[in-house]
Amino acid sequence: MKNNKELDRFYWRIRTKYQLKKLNKNNKKQTKLHSDNKFLASRKIHLRYFTKTAHVKMDRRNLKKNKQLKIKIPKIFSIFENPKKVFEIISLIASAQYEKQVRTLSIDHSKCEYNGLGAEVLLASAASCLDKVKTYLGAKFHIQGQYHEDTPIGRMIEAIGVVNEVANNNHSPIEKNNNDKTLVFRNESIPKEIMDNDGGDKKNRSVSSFINYIDECLAKADRKLSDSGKQSLTIYAGEILDNATRHSGTNIWHLYGYLDYTNDETLNLHIVVYSLGNTIYENFNMKRNIDTVWKNQLENYLQQHKGKFNESDLVTIMSMQQTITSNKEKDSTGGKGTIDFINFFYNVTDECENGENGNSPKMTVISGTTQLKFDGTFDMVIKDNGLGTVSFNHSGNLADAPDKKFVIDLGDYKFPGVLIGIKFPIKDYSELTV
Repeated sequence: MKNNKELDRFYWRIRTKYQLKKLNKNNKKQTKLHSDNKFLASRKIHLRYFTKTAHVKMDRRNLKKNKQLKIKIPKIFSIFENPKKVFEIISLIASAQYEKQVRTLSIDHSKCEYNGLGAEVLLASAASCLDKVKTYLGAKFHIQGQYHEDTPIGRMIEAIGVVNEVANNNHSPIEKNNNDKTLVFRNESIPKEIMDNDGGDKKNRSVSSFINYIDECLAKADRKLSDSGKQSLTIYAGEILDNATRHSGTNIWHLYGYLDYTNDETLNLHIVVYSLGNTIYENFNMKRNIDTVWKNQLENYLQQHKGKFNESDLVTIMSMQQTITSNKEKDSTGGKGTIDFINFFYNVTDECENGENGNSPKMTVISGTTQLKFDGTFDMVIKDNGLGTVSFNHSGNLADAPDKKFVIDLGDYKFPGVLIGIKFPIKDYSELTV
Protein backbone atom coordinates (compact mmCIF):
# COMPACT_ATOMS: atom_id res chain seq x y z
CA MET A 1 0.00 0.00 0.00
CA LYS A 2 2.85 2.29 0.88
CA ASN A 3 4.49 1.61 -2.44
CA ASN A 4 1.27 2.42 -4.23
CA LYS A 5 1.10 5.81 -2.48
CA GLU A 6 4.67 6.60 -3.38
CA LEU A 7 3.94 5.59 -6.95
CA ASP A 8 0.85 7.83 -7.00
CA ARG A 9 2.91 10.78 -5.72
CA PHE A 10 5.54 10.07 -8.36
CA TYR A 11 2.99 10.14 -11.18
CA TRP A 12 1.32 13.19 -9.67
CA ARG A 13 4.64 15.06 -9.77
CA ILE A 14 5.15 13.99 -13.39
CA ARG A 15 1.64 15.14 -14.37
CA THR A 16 2.04 18.40 -12.46
CA LYS A 17 5.38 19.12 -14.12
CA TYR A 18 3.87 18.38 -17.53
CA GLN A 19 0.83 20.61 -16.87
CA LEU A 20 3.03 23.46 -15.64
CA LYS A 21 5.26 23.14 -18.68
CA LYS A 22 2.22 23.16 -20.96
CA LEU A 23 0.72 26.13 -19.12
CA ASN A 24 3.99 28.06 -19.34
CA LYS A 25 4.22 27.33 -23.06
CA ASN A 26 0.65 28.55 -23.61
CA ASN A 27 1.36 31.68 -21.58
CA LYS A 28 4.40 32.41 -23.72
CA LYS A 29 2.30 31.96 -26.86
CA GLN A 30 -0.36 34.32 -25.51
CA THR A 31 2.24 36.89 -24.49
CA LYS A 32 3.88 36.74 -27.92
CA LEU A 33 0.50 36.98 -29.64
CA HIS A 34 -0.44 39.95 -27.46
CA SER A 35 2.89 41.60 -28.22
CA ASP A 36 2.55 40.90 -31.96
CA ASN A 37 -0.94 42.38 -31.98
CA LYS A 38 0.30 45.54 -30.29
CA PHE A 39 3.23 45.82 -32.68
CA LEU A 40 0.94 45.36 -35.69
CA ALA A 41 -1.51 47.91 -34.30
CA SER A 42 1.27 50.48 -33.84
CA ARG A 43 2.47 49.96 -37.44
CA LYS A 44 -1.08 50.42 -38.71
CA ILE A 45 -1.36 53.64 -36.73
CA HIS A 46 1.85 54.90 -38.33
CA LEU A 47 0.54 54.12 -41.81
CA ARG A 48 -2.77 55.83 -41.07
CA TYR A 49 -0.98 59.06 -40.17
CA PHE A 50 1.44 58.80 -43.08
CA THR A 51 -1.46 58.67 -45.55
CA LYS A 52 -2.52 62.11 -44.27
CA THR A 53 0.67 63.85 -45.41
CA ALA A 54 -0.56 64.33 -48.99
CA HIS A 55 -3.47 63.63 -51.33
CA VAL A 56 -2.19 61.04 -53.80
CA LYS A 57 -3.74 58.91 -56.52
CA MET A 58 -2.59 55.41 -57.32
CA ASP A 59 -2.12 54.37 -60.93
CA ARG A 60 -4.18 51.21 -60.46
CA ARG A 61 -3.87 50.11 -64.08
CA ASN A 62 -0.09 49.96 -63.73
CA LEU A 63 -0.37 48.28 -60.32
CA LYS A 64 -2.67 45.61 -61.69
CA LYS A 65 -0.27 44.92 -64.53
CA ASN A 66 3.06 44.91 -62.67
CA LYS A 67 2.00 44.23 -59.05
CA GLN A 68 4.62 46.82 -58.16
CA LEU A 69 4.65 50.31 -56.65
CA LYS A 70 7.61 52.23 -58.09
CA ILE A 71 8.97 55.18 -56.13
CA LYS A 72 11.52 57.49 -57.76
CA ILE A 73 13.41 59.55 -55.19
CA PRO A 74 13.93 63.15 -56.44
CA LYS A 75 17.24 64.93 -56.94
CA ILE A 76 16.84 66.69 -53.58
CA PHE A 77 15.24 64.48 -50.93
CA SER A 78 15.04 66.60 -47.80
CA ILE A 79 12.36 67.83 -45.39
CA PHE A 80 14.21 71.16 -45.18
CA GLU A 81 14.38 71.92 -48.91
CA ASN A 82 11.66 69.70 -50.39
CA PRO A 83 9.08 68.59 -47.76
CA LYS A 84 6.13 68.39 -50.19
CA LYS A 85 7.81 65.72 -52.29
CA VAL A 86 8.81 63.78 -49.19
CA PHE A 87 5.23 63.83 -47.89
CA GLU A 88 3.86 62.80 -51.30
CA ILE A 89 6.16 59.76 -51.36
CA ILE A 90 5.42 58.52 -47.83
CA SER A 91 1.68 59.03 -48.37
CA LEU A 92 1.87 56.97 -51.57
CA ILE A 93 3.73 54.17 -49.79
CA ALA A 94 1.33 54.18 -46.82
CA SER A 95 -1.69 54.10 -49.14
CA ALA A 96 -0.40 50.87 -50.70
CA GLN A 97 -1.62 49.01 -47.61
CA TYR A 98 -5.10 49.19 -49.16
CA GLU A 99 -3.97 47.84 -52.53
CA LYS A 100 -3.95 44.04 -52.43
CA GLN A 101 -2.30 43.81 -55.85
CA VAL A 102 0.86 45.60 -54.62
CA ARG A 103 3.35 42.83 -53.93
CA THR A 104 6.58 44.75 -54.49
CA LEU A 105 7.76 48.19 -53.38
CA SER A 106 10.59 49.46 -55.59
CA ILE A 107 12.53 52.53 -54.37
CA ASP A 108 14.96 54.15 -56.80
CA HIS A 109 17.57 56.52 -55.30
CA SER A 110 19.76 56.48 -58.44
CA LYS A 111 18.91 60.09 -59.42
CA CYS A 112 19.17 61.48 -55.89
CA GLU A 113 22.03 63.95 -55.39
CA TYR A 114 21.28 65.09 -51.84
CA ASN A 115 19.33 63.45 -49.04
CA GLY A 116 18.49 64.47 -45.50
CA LEU A 117 17.97 62.38 -42.40
CA GLY A 118 14.34 63.46 -41.88
CA ALA A 119 13.34 62.37 -45.37
CA GLU A 120 15.17 59.06 -45.14
CA VAL A 121 13.80 58.01 -41.74
CA LEU A 122 10.23 58.85 -42.79
CA LEU A 123 10.71 56.85 -45.99
CA ALA A 124 12.22 53.95 -44.02
CA SER A 125 9.42 53.98 -41.46
CA ALA A 126 6.67 54.05 -44.09
CA ALA A 127 8.28 51.23 -46.09
CA SER A 128 8.97 49.12 -43.00
CA CYS A 129 5.44 49.56 -41.63
CA LEU A 130 3.96 48.60 -45.01
CA ASP A 131 6.21 45.52 -45.12
CA LYS A 132 5.20 44.44 -41.59
CA VAL A 133 1.47 44.94 -42.13
CA LYS A 134 1.30 43.20 -45.50
CA THR A 135 3.50 40.30 -44.37
CA TYR A 136 1.57 39.83 -41.14
CA LEU A 137 -1.66 39.64 -43.09
CA GLY A 138 -0.23 36.85 -45.24
CA ALA A 139 0.82 38.71 -48.38
CA LYS A 140 3.95 37.72 -50.29
CA PHE A 141 5.54 41.15 -50.22
CA HIS A 142 9.09 42.37 -50.66
CA ILE A 143 11.02 45.62 -51.03
CA GLN A 144 13.73 46.31 -53.57
CA GLY A 145 15.64 49.40 -54.65
CA GLN A 146 18.52 51.13 -56.39
CA TYR A 147 21.14 53.46 -54.94
CA HIS A 148 24.83 54.25 -55.34
CA GLU A 149 26.95 52.48 -52.76
CA ASP A 150 29.98 54.03 -51.08
CA THR A 151 28.57 57.56 -51.33
CA PRO A 152 27.22 59.84 -48.57
CA ILE A 153 23.69 59.11 -49.82
CA GLY A 154 24.28 55.38 -49.95
CA ARG A 155 25.86 55.26 -46.51
CA MET A 156 22.87 57.02 -44.94
CA ILE A 157 20.44 54.63 -46.66
CA GLU A 158 22.43 51.61 -45.49
CA ALA A 159 23.05 52.83 -41.94
CA ILE A 160 19.69 54.32 -40.96
CA GLY A 161 17.50 54.44 -44.06
CA VAL A 162 15.24 51.95 -45.77
CA VAL A 163 17.95 49.32 -46.40
CA ASN A 164 18.77 49.07 -42.71
CA GLU A 165 15.21 49.45 -41.45
CA VAL A 166 13.77 46.64 -43.55
CA ALA A 167 16.72 44.28 -43.04
CA ASN A 168 17.23 44.79 -39.31
CA ASN A 169 14.30 44.92 -36.91
CA ASN A 170 16.30 44.66 -33.67
CA HIS A 171 18.12 47.97 -33.31
CA SER A 172 20.20 49.00 -30.34
CA PRO A 173 19.97 52.71 -29.45
CA ILE A 174 23.55 53.44 -30.56
CA GLU A 175 24.86 51.59 -33.58
CA LYS A 176 28.38 51.55 -34.96
CA ASN A 177 29.25 50.41 -38.45
CA ASN A 178 32.99 49.89 -38.72
CA ASN A 179 32.86 49.40 -42.47
CA ASP A 180 31.50 52.79 -43.50
CA LYS A 181 32.23 54.91 -40.41
CA THR A 182 28.74 55.95 -39.45
CA LEU A 183 27.35 56.44 -35.98
CA VAL A 184 23.60 56.01 -35.61
CA PHE A 185 21.08 56.66 -32.85
CA ARG A 186 17.47 55.53 -33.02
CA ASN A 187 14.77 55.15 -30.44
CA GLU A 188 11.00 55.20 -30.45
CA SER A 189 8.07 54.81 -28.14
CA ILE A 190 7.31 51.13 -27.75
CA PRO A 191 3.92 49.63 -28.70
CA LYS A 192 3.12 49.22 -24.97
CA GLU A 193 3.36 52.99 -24.56
CA ILE A 194 1.30 53.63 -27.67
CA MET A 195 -1.50 51.22 -26.82
CA ASP A 196 -1.53 51.29 -23.01
CA ASN A 197 -0.25 54.78 -22.20
CA ASP A 198 2.18 53.07 -19.86
CA GLY A 199 5.77 52.90 -21.02
CA GLY A 200 7.62 53.15 -17.73
CA ASP A 201 10.81 55.18 -17.91
CA LYS A 202 11.39 54.57 -21.63
CA LYS A 203 11.73 58.31 -22.33
CA ASN A 204 14.30 58.76 -19.55
CA ARG A 205 16.40 55.89 -20.87
CA SER A 206 16.14 57.29 -24.39
CA VAL A 207 17.33 60.73 -23.30
CA SER A 208 20.27 59.27 -21.37
CA SER A 209 21.31 57.17 -24.38
CA PHE A 210 20.91 60.19 -26.64
CA ILE A 211 23.29 62.33 -24.55
CA ASN A 212 25.88 59.54 -24.66
CA TYR A 213 25.41 59.38 -28.43
CA ILE A 214 25.99 63.13 -28.86
CA ASP A 215 29.23 62.84 -26.88
CA GLU A 216 30.37 59.89 -29.02
CA CYS A 217 29.75 61.94 -32.15
CA LEU A 218 31.62 64.97 -30.80
CA ALA A 219 34.55 62.74 -29.89
CA LYS A 220 35.05 62.12 -33.62
CA ALA A 221 35.97 65.81 -33.86
CA ASP A 222 37.98 65.77 -30.60
CA ARG A 223 35.22 67.67 -28.84
CA LYS A 224 32.84 66.96 -26.01
CA LEU A 225 29.80 68.28 -24.23
CA SER A 226 30.58 70.37 -21.20
CA ASP A 227 28.96 69.38 -17.92
CA SER A 228 26.50 72.24 -18.27
CA GLY A 229 25.90 71.25 -21.90
CA LYS A 230 25.02 67.71 -20.87
CA GLN A 231 22.67 68.98 -18.21
CA SER A 232 20.98 71.44 -20.58
CA LEU A 233 20.64 69.00 -23.46
CA THR A 234 19.19 66.39 -21.10
CA ILE A 235 16.48 68.88 -20.16
CA TYR A 236 15.87 69.95 -23.78
CA ALA A 237 15.54 66.42 -25.15
CA GLY A 238 13.41 65.35 -22.19
CA GLU A 239 11.00 68.24 -22.73
CA ILE A 240 10.70 67.46 -26.44
CA LEU A 241 9.72 63.84 -25.69
CA ASP A 242 7.43 64.97 -22.86
CA ASN A 243 5.68 67.28 -25.34
CA ALA A 244 5.26 64.35 -27.72
CA THR A 245 3.61 62.38 -24.92
CA ARG A 246 1.42 65.14 -23.51
CA HIS A 247 0.38 66.92 -26.69
CA SER A 248 0.34 64.31 -29.47
CA GLY A 249 -2.63 62.35 -28.16
CA THR A 250 -0.97 59.13 -29.39
CA ASN A 251 2.32 58.76 -27.47
CA ILE A 252 4.03 58.01 -30.79
CA TRP A 253 7.51 59.54 -30.96
CA HIS A 254 10.79 58.80 -32.72
CA LEU A 255 14.28 60.15 -32.02
CA TYR A 256 17.18 59.76 -34.47
CA GLY A 257 20.79 60.83 -34.78
CA TYR A 258 23.26 60.29 -37.61
CA LEU A 259 26.94 61.06 -38.17
CA ASP A 260 29.01 60.07 -41.17
CA TYR A 261 32.68 60.49 -40.24
CA THR A 262 34.15 59.00 -43.42
CA ASN A 263 35.46 62.46 -44.35
CA ASP A 264 36.81 64.36 -41.34
CA GLU A 265 36.49 67.69 -43.18
CA THR A 266 32.69 67.50 -43.41
CA LEU A 267 31.46 66.19 -40.06
CA ASN A 268 27.75 66.96 -39.93
CA LEU A 269 25.60 65.78 -37.05
CA HIS A 270 21.96 65.17 -38.00
CA ILE A 271 19.15 65.01 -35.42
CA VAL A 272 15.48 64.29 -36.10
CA VAL A 273 12.66 63.95 -33.60
CA TYR A 274 9.03 63.62 -34.53
CA SER A 275 5.69 62.72 -33.02
CA LEU A 276 2.54 61.59 -34.81
CA GLY A 277 -0.87 62.84 -33.73
CA ASN A 278 -2.08 66.34 -32.99
CA THR A 279 -0.43 69.29 -34.70
CA ILE A 280 0.58 72.41 -32.78
CA TYR A 281 -2.33 74.34 -34.29
CA GLU A 282 -4.82 71.60 -33.47
CA ASN A 283 -3.81 71.62 -29.81
CA PHE A 284 -4.38 75.37 -29.55
CA ASN A 285 -7.53 75.35 -31.67
CA MET A 286 -9.18 72.77 -29.39
CA LYS A 287 -8.94 75.39 -26.63
CA ARG A 288 -10.08 78.39 -28.62
CA ASN A 289 -12.77 79.13 -26.04
CA ILE A 290 -10.32 79.19 -23.14
CA ASP A 291 -9.13 82.80 -22.81
CA THR A 292 -5.88 81.97 -21.02
CA VAL A 293 -4.88 79.75 -23.94
CA TRP A 294 -6.23 81.55 -27.00
CA LYS A 295 -7.24 85.16 -26.37
CA ASN A 296 -4.54 86.16 -23.89
CA GLN A 297 -1.67 84.44 -25.73
CA LEU A 298 -2.54 84.60 -29.42
CA GLU A 299 -5.27 87.07 -30.35
CA ASN A 300 -3.14 90.21 -30.52
CA TYR A 301 -0.59 88.59 -32.84
CA LEU A 302 -3.31 87.03 -35.00
CA GLN A 303 -5.03 90.39 -35.46
CA GLN A 304 -1.75 92.13 -36.34
CA HIS A 305 -1.02 89.75 -39.22
CA LYS A 306 -4.50 88.64 -40.23
CA GLY A 307 -4.81 88.18 -44.00
CA LYS A 308 -1.05 87.97 -44.51
CA PHE A 309 -0.64 84.45 -43.17
CA ASN A 310 -2.88 81.49 -42.43
CA GLU A 311 -4.05 81.29 -38.85
CA SER A 312 -2.26 77.96 -38.42
CA ASP A 313 1.05 79.55 -39.51
CA LEU A 314 0.67 82.39 -37.01
CA VAL A 315 -0.30 80.08 -34.16
CA THR A 316 2.70 77.85 -34.89
CA ILE A 317 5.02 80.88 -34.80
CA MET A 318 3.60 81.95 -31.45
CA SER A 319 4.07 78.44 -30.07
CA MET A 320 7.81 79.01 -30.52
CA GLN A 321 7.78 81.86 -27.98
CA GLN A 322 8.73 81.24 -24.38
CA THR A 323 5.81 80.79 -21.94
CA ILE A 324 3.32 80.30 -24.82
CA THR A 325 1.66 76.91 -24.41
CA SER A 326 -1.59 75.14 -25.24
CA ASN A 327 -1.66 73.98 -21.60
CA LYS A 328 -1.65 77.51 -20.20
CA GLU A 329 -4.81 76.96 -18.18
CA LYS A 330 -3.00 74.17 -16.29
CA ASP A 331 0.60 75.37 -16.29
CA SER A 332 1.36 79.10 -16.37
CA THR A 333 5.13 78.46 -16.56
CA GLY A 334 5.07 76.05 -19.52
CA GLY A 335 5.92 76.57 -23.18
CA LYS A 336 9.68 75.93 -23.04
CA GLY A 337 10.10 72.55 -24.68
CA THR A 338 10.61 73.54 -28.30
CA ILE A 339 12.12 76.95 -27.51
CA ASP A 340 14.88 75.26 -25.50
CA PHE A 341 15.70 73.09 -28.48
CA ILE A 342 15.78 76.25 -30.62
CA ASN A 343 18.12 77.83 -28.07
CA PHE A 344 20.35 74.80 -28.50
CA PHE A 345 20.32 75.38 -32.25
CA TYR A 346 21.22 79.07 -31.94
CA ASN A 347 24.09 78.28 -29.59
CA VAL A 348 25.37 75.65 -32.01
CA THR A 349 25.16 78.22 -34.80
CA ASP A 350 27.40 80.54 -32.78
CA GLU A 351 29.82 77.71 -31.95
CA CYS A 352 30.10 76.80 -35.63
CA GLU A 353 30.86 80.40 -36.63
CA ASN A 354 27.63 80.59 -38.62
CA GLY A 355 28.56 78.17 -41.33
CA GLU A 356 32.22 78.42 -42.21
CA ASN A 357 32.92 77.28 -45.79
CA GLY A 358 29.21 77.39 -46.59
CA ASN A 359 28.40 74.43 -44.34
CA SER A 360 25.89 76.26 -42.16
CA PRO A 361 23.66 74.77 -39.47
CA LYS A 362 20.03 74.32 -40.47
CA MET A 363 16.89 73.52 -38.55
CA THR A 364 13.24 73.10 -39.45
CA VAL A 365 10.03 72.63 -37.50
CA ILE A 366 7.07 71.22 -39.44
CA SER A 367 3.64 70.82 -37.91
CA GLY A 368 0.44 70.52 -39.89
CA THR A 369 0.65 72.70 -43.00
CA THR A 370 3.29 75.02 -41.52
CA GLN A 371 7.04 74.82 -41.99
CA LEU A 372 9.41 77.04 -40.01
CA LYS A 373 13.02 77.35 -41.17
CA PHE A 374 16.07 78.37 -39.14
CA ASP A 375 19.48 78.91 -40.70
CA GLY A 376 21.05 81.64 -38.55
CA THR A 377 19.66 84.49 -40.67
CA PHE A 378 17.60 85.78 -37.74
CA ASP A 379 18.83 85.81 -34.17
CA MET A 380 16.69 85.05 -31.17
CA VAL A 381 16.09 88.35 -29.41
CA ILE A 382 16.30 88.32 -25.62
CA LYS A 383 13.96 90.90 -24.09
CA ASP A 384 14.46 92.85 -20.86
CA ASN A 385 12.41 90.24 -19.00
CA GLY A 386 14.90 87.58 -20.05
CA LEU A 387 12.51 85.84 -22.42
CA GLY A 388 13.54 84.94 -25.96
CA THR A 389 11.56 86.02 -29.02
CA VAL A 390 11.63 84.19 -32.34
CA SER A 391 10.05 86.62 -34.82
CA PHE A 392 11.43 85.36 -38.17
CA ASN A 393 12.30 88.93 -39.16
CA HIS A 394 15.28 91.27 -38.80
CA SER A 395 13.65 93.62 -36.30
CA GLY A 396 13.13 90.91 -33.71
CA ASN A 397 9.69 92.39 -33.07
CA LEU A 398 6.58 90.22 -33.25
CA ALA A 399 4.58 93.26 -34.35
CA ASP A 400 6.44 93.14 -37.66
CA ALA A 401 5.50 90.51 -40.24
CA PRO A 402 7.63 87.36 -40.44
CA ASP A 403 9.59 86.56 -43.60
CA LYS A 404 7.68 84.16 -45.87
CA LYS A 405 10.94 82.51 -46.90
CA PHE A 406 11.20 81.16 -43.37
CA VAL A 407 7.51 80.70 -42.55
CA ILE A 408 6.08 78.50 -45.30
CA ASP A 409 2.50 77.43 -45.92
CA LEU A 410 2.61 73.88 -47.31
CA GLY A 411 -0.94 74.09 -48.67
CA ASP A 412 -2.40 70.64 -49.31
CA TYR A 413 0.60 68.93 -47.72
CA LYS A 414 0.90 68.44 -43.99
CA PHE A 415 2.75 66.63 -41.27
CA PRO A 416 0.24 65.07 -38.85
CA GLY A 417 2.14 65.85 -35.68
CA VAL A 418 5.37 67.73 -35.00
CA LEU A 419 8.70 67.14 -36.74
CA ILE A 420 12.00 68.82 -35.79
CA GLY A 421 15.07 68.34 -37.94
CA ILE A 422 18.51 69.81 -37.28
CA LYS A 423 21.88 69.51 -39.02
CA PHE A 424 25.05 71.22 -37.90
CA PRO A 425 28.79 70.87 -38.53
CA ILE A 426 31.08 70.04 -35.62
CA LYS A 427 34.51 71.66 -35.56
CA ASP A 428 37.74 70.35 -34.09
CA TYR A 429 38.27 72.86 -31.30
CA SER A 430 36.81 73.82 -27.89
CA GLU A 431 34.03 72.26 -25.88
CA LEU A 432 30.44 72.47 -27.02
CA THR A 433 28.98 74.49 -24.16
CA VAL A 434 25.30 74.65 -25.15
